[in-house]
Amino acid sequence: MNQSLLPSELNLLSLGFDIGGTNIRGLALQDGNQISQLYQRPHLGDLDLIVETITEVSNRIQIEIGKKITILGIGCAGLITENGVVKTSPNIQAVNNFPLRKIIEENVGVEVFIENDANCSTWAEVQLGAAKNRSSVVVISLGTGIGAGIAFDGQLQKGASGFAGEVGHMIIERNGLQCPCGNQGCWERYASAASLGRLANEILDEEILSEIVPAPRRKNNFVTSREIGAAAKQNHAQAKRVLQTYSEFLALGIHNLAKVINPEVVVLSGGITELGQTFLDPIQESYRKNFTSKSNADNLEILLAKFGNTSGSIGAAMLATESFSR
Repeated sequence: MNQSLLPSELNLLSLGFDIGGTNIRGLALQDGNQISQLYQRPHLGDLDLIVETITEVSNRIQIEIGKKITILGIGCAGLITENGVVKTSPNIQAVNNFPLRKIIEENVGVEVFIENDANCSTWAEVQLGAAKNRSSVVVISLGTGIGAGIAFDGQLQKGASGFAGEVGHMIIERNGLQCPCGNQGCWERYASAASLGRLANEILDEEILSEIVPAPRRKNNFVTSREIGAAAKQNHAQAKRVLQTYSEFLALGIHNLAKVINPEVVVLSGGITELGQTFLDPIQESYRKNFTSKSNADNLEILLAKFGNTSGSIGAAMLATESFSR
């Protein structure tokens, strides 16, 4: 471990957890160094399991490193109030109106800082990652849904009510696919990481799907985004075609954000970005081909996150440390 992340003058042990639409990820930082392994567990949309996992992993990390926690940071998908209540989270509906900060403080016994997960990812990437030293940044978190963090001159932009960045619910298709938020045609229904698998199962016939993953090996007879991505990385032509179609949806939303925000750089984060250039190249190509000649954002850079699917956990720990230090 011992990956240097940020300078610190305080001997603080902070834990960072990222609660996404499917998984919880947690790790420990001390003096700006990652000092534990990354723990990842599915939460199955179960509220009790979410609380139990954070409590159990917190205890496990303390045993692993032989030290007590100073503060715990949580990034959670959805709208988070100032007092640590998850007001609404379309992809984790079990936590809607749940006082997450209060319950975790009671269970773990330390102060808890809670923030939107995309804002946590943004903070890690702006401070030390792909967007370091950039003046205007959008970090898009791709998972079960889509969230974004916005930063100008190193400061997170949260909007009038603290809920800026819910870009996954920007409507790109009127009367389109139904979204858990209650609307239709939301961007995340077409361009989240989970949408890649859905798209493949819709447009590829059974013969092609069986080339990628034989039917007996599929979970619920469904080819996943991870499996499509792996096939594309191995140059499977039809998997690459699906990825190209998916990239066009993702580029469309990036274009809309570029027109409104005009950032210097857009950073893509989440586990799907581990595909590297296999993932990034068709997105950049689609953006250049379809939008830059018609946009005032011709100079926009689209990059992959430095910290991948750990940026949310790292950012949560960093923000928690800073809140404790103030």
